[in-house]
Amino acid sequence: MKPLDPVSHDLSGRRSAPEAIPWFARWKYSPVYGYFIAAGFLIFAIRTPEESVGSLVIEDAIYLSLPLGLLIFWTTYRHRLFLYRTKPKRYQVWFQSLFVWLFAVLAAFPYQLAWNATSLDAPVVDLHGIVLSKPVSYGRSTSYKVVIDEQTFHRRLTFRVSKSDYQQIGIGDEYSERMIVGRLGIPYRWRWQRL
Repeated sequence: MKPLDPVSHDLSGRRSAPEAIPWFARWKYSPVYGYFIAAGFLIFAIRTPEESVGSLVIEDAIYLSLPLGLLIFWTTYRHRLFLYRTKPKRYQVWFQSLFVWLFAVLAAFPYQLAWNATSLDAPVVDLHGIVLSKPVSYGRSTSYKVVIDEQTFHRRLTFRVSKSDYQQIGIGDEYSERMIVGRLGIPYRWRWQRL
């Protein structure tokens, strides 16, 4: 990382006064890191059918892309003279902002799940139905799932289950899980919550 110059230059090459350290750099970018760390915690803590997550990601891409993009790129432009001194090439600052914007949009849905879970008088429902399939996802870790023809919302829902439960559940069996219908109409349950 380049040392901060005592004097900066604007885009026309004229000398200008050095810019004060922006708020996000003053705190060592901890607000940015905190946004993603909190999102990761919420993904782990709130259990919900996978179809709910997919619909929220699509909604975020539609409704949050523009406001988040304006916020991130305006912040980059506002503090561009400072940021240009932190990268060898100026275009790297804008590529970095682009990646932050994309990840911010993708990481927004856990906050919607958290808002969904703030209702105090939400009804508890039993989601139940016949098991249609048992897919397995491989990656850094193996995810075991069951897909059911759910009878409360009358649609197919996918739940992640433990390996032991996966081995005991057969196609055609009845599977049920108790959840809360939250503020946004999304069924959920905190992982440590007993219903």
